[in-house]
Amino acid sequence: DPLTMKVHGMENLRVVDASVMPTTTNGNSHEPVLMIAEKAADIILGNDPMKPEYMDYYVHGKHDKNAGTVQ
Repeated sequence: DPLTMKVHGMENLRVVDASVMPTTTNGNSHEPVLMIAEKAADIILGNDPMKPEYMDYYVHGKHDKNAGTVQ
């Protein structure tokens, strides 16, 4: 069950790894698995989800080219 990470038909068993992904990623699976583990830890501990933070994202030509670290 993706909402609880519990294995159906088993008591006190949860799966928290890449096998819970509906499709595999095109790149390295390490970071998505870390995010799954963080979310699962919150679910298991009963922590409320964090509120989303809205951040500005980079748009080429919009930002000062001298402000970055790459010249």
